Amino acid sequence: MLRIFSFILVLIFAPNIYSQYDPAVENLGKKGLEQFQKGNYDEAIANFTRAIALTSQLKTTGNALRNSFAGDAEAIENADLRDRISVIDPRTAMLYINRGNVYFSKNDLDSAISDYDRALAILPGNAGAYHCRATAWLLKKDYGRALADYTKAIILDPKLAKSYVGRGLVRLEMGDTKAAFEDFELGVKASPKSAEAYSYRGDAKRQTGDAAGALADFEYSMKLDKKLANPYLGRAALRSAARDYPGAISDLTKAIELDGRLANAYANRGYILLFTGHDADGERDLDRAAAMAPWMRDEIAANIERIMTAHK
Repeated sequence: MLRIFSFILVLIFAPNIYSQYDPAVENLGKKGLEQFQKGNYDEAIANFTRAIALTSQLKTTGNALRNSFAGDAEAIENADLRDRISVIDPRTAMLYINRGNVYFSKNDLDSAISDYDRALAILPGNAGAYHCRATAWLLKKDYGRALADYTKAIILDPKLAKSYVGRGLVRLEMGDTKAAFEDFELGVKASPKSAEAYSYRGDAKRQTGDAAGALADFEYSMKLDKKLANPYLGRAALRSAARDYPGAISDLTKAIELDGRLANAYANRGYILLFTGHDADGERDLDRAAAMAPWMRDEIAANIERIMTAHK
């Protein structure tokens, strides 16, 4: 399974794009984003949830009673009821997407999908919500739904490079390499100055054995955006495979400096440190990775055992 899904997900909606201004909602939205960036996921969820409660008062047509979208979310899934609801504040949809992204980062994919569903019930033409939901379906290996959602996102926003990349990853997982790379190329063409698009294409090339092509894409991505962590992760993988362990550690350290939420970067640096005899430093990195991403603990334990066995 490819390991770059979290990088193609994130479409964070800043508070200042909302159509109405409310200081309380604005502050909660900003706090939610700040906590998300720091990796404080539960606090981010709490802030987004409070903001949703403030923005989710609904009005309905006919004789339907006014009620809270936040409180009646399950009932909203009923198509007839959805048709009779008009959201007063469209910020609610963006808050649901942001909260969904936090759930995604916690690996709670079902909660993430539920929030993306709710966002789309409010704003059915939102390409970002389709993109994010597609990425969650991709991680759940529901390739049919992922493909459909990425395609919908592309139809709604043909310049959304991440969705071409995501769809390419789906096709790569399904074994259609030719169509996958056509999508990666479309992603680069849709956003020719996008460092992310080149980085994602580089990851795909690396996964299919094109090390030279991957390296070129990673390094061009670095030139386009010096603050993007993902190409350093990719180049670190190439260097590790070539047994350039100091180079790999350097790249992983740079990725962590750029984005401290990258559990995989800590884990991979930890493995290399353990493998090269720097046990204390490696254990610290692996403990940090496990604390940040508890669902990785079994994988980390298995990899540590393999490294220890190799050293015997």
